[in-house]
Amino acid sequence: MREARALSFGPVAEAYERARPGYPPEAVAWLAGEPPRDVVDVGAGTGKLTRLLAAAGHRVVAVEPLPEMRAELERAVPGVRVLAGTGEEMLLPDASADVVTVAQAFHWFEQAAALAEIARVLRPGGTLGIIWNTRDEREPWVAELSVTLQDLVLSRSYCAVLTPDERRPVLDRVERIFGEHAQDGAIELPYVAECFRAIRL
Repeated sequence: MREARALSFGPVAEAYERARPGYPPEAVAWLAGEPPRDVVDVGAGTGKLTRLLAAAGHRVVAVEPLPEMRAELERAVPGVRVLAGTGEEMLLPDASADVVTVAQAFHWFEQAAALAEIARVLRPGGTLGIIWNTRDEREPWVAELSVTLQDLVLSRSYCAVLTPDERRPVLDRVERIFGEHAQDGAIELPYVAECFRAIRL
């Protein structure tokens, strides 16, 4: 089931690009350090983190298994090297990166194999930086909202694997909550960026 959910992102790559938030520049700087560094962004998706790493001046290689996501990434971040690969098999040389980053994807990896592959690709003293955007549920209406906005809902793996008939009640609930909290046809959804960093010895 985990593999099916991971693969479900392919058909909704455009919705993912439209709906998912980016990351705070200060979080990106904390994860990757001072540029220029050789950074591998694994499970790069549509390039939400990749574009910030490249804009900061790092030399970035994006690794992403899904062709639909890679196509969105290449449109969003032209000039960045994009490889088909996974957290468990990056297809990069040993000790070729100062930093490996993972945004919103580490839970999809086979943990032991991915950590071994990350250690292989990192140079001694290199950094693994992991980041997740999580909804800020200190807001009561956000706590009620398990998903929000149709594109965002469709970009979630648990919704992407549903049939259209199964999705309808989920999307109806989203529309109700949107109607209750939108102003001028828009809604601002608060997120918290959770960042983790480890150093390869």
